[in-house]
Amino acid sequence: MYSRNPCQRNSQLNNMKEVHAQTADGLQLGGRLFETPNREHIILHIPGMAGDIYNLGYYREMSDRFPTEGVSFLASETRSYKNKITKGTEYTSELFEDSLLDIDAWFGFTNSLGYKNIWMQASSLGPAKIVNWYYNRKPIDLAGFIFLSPSDMIGLVHDKEGIIDHNIMLSKAKALVAEGRGKEEIDHLLWGIKTLTANAYISLFGDNSEAAIFNYGDQTLGWKKVNSINKPVLSFTCTNDDGIYPVMDVHRAMDILEKQLADCPRKRIVIYDGGDHDFNGLEDKLVSDTLEFVFDESRDSKIAS
Repeated sequence: MYSRNPCQRNSQLNNMKEVHAQTADGLQLGGRLFETPNREHIILHIPGMAGDIYNLGYYREMSDRFPTEGVSFLASETRSYKNKITKGTEYTSELFEDSLLDIDAWFGFTNSLGYKNIWMQASSLGPAKIVNWYYNRKPIDLAGFIFLSPSDMIGLVHDKEGIIDHNIMLSKAKALVAEGRGKEEIDHLLWGIKTLTANAYISLFGDNSEAAIFNYGDQTLGWKKVNSINKPVLSFTCTNDDGIYPVMDVHRAMDILEKQLADCPRKRIVIYDGGDHDFNGLEDKLVSDTLEFVFDESRDSKIAS
């Protein structure tokens, strides 16, 4: 059984391998791999707007406990990660549509390792990325999905606070793109903290954004990509998750999500009381519930903890 002994944590981290995946457009992406001796299960994590998860508590818990308890773990980086090293974690230049190429590369790399079951996990914007990838690529050799805060990206810029920034930034982004300056940063911050390039803003939040996946706030945008999922899904959120509650009460949002996952052979939705977007203080429960789902193929339930 897992122990919180610091020496065990350090031993596990010492087993980390720096790995790389090559995208179809010639980019080399980095990642961190923590393996078990067997080739039964591996969890591939795709990050959201932050580009990586290395500074989050659940990354440390996952990189330690998953391999200790029989599941390998690969934490990937996106194409915008190198920019974030110099510009900070609140900087975004990544185009949502390019996530298809990044996920192609990471899924191909993971497949080459020879695991029987590949689970694709993602956080924040990440669940929208992997659902969009699944809809477009239709892979058959995928064990299932793990969503960490499946956020309504369009809804978050259309609530009563986000809409103010959105109207300013979308107008500025369109003007920059029209002038051929789409790679430049918009001189306004989204939610008071995030800097985006004009191209990235239109890609994520423009009128025809492909990031409109989890449409809790605007049902007219549809759910066809979520509806296409016919693999097991484990989804996590918290009552104070600011990736969801500004748009809608999380319980109501997860009710909608559960109904839209109509073709899933197995699904479980976990709502933690009082937790936040990054699951701070809930890392142990998050990992335990994930391991339970991965190893238990008989459950099909919805719980609130």
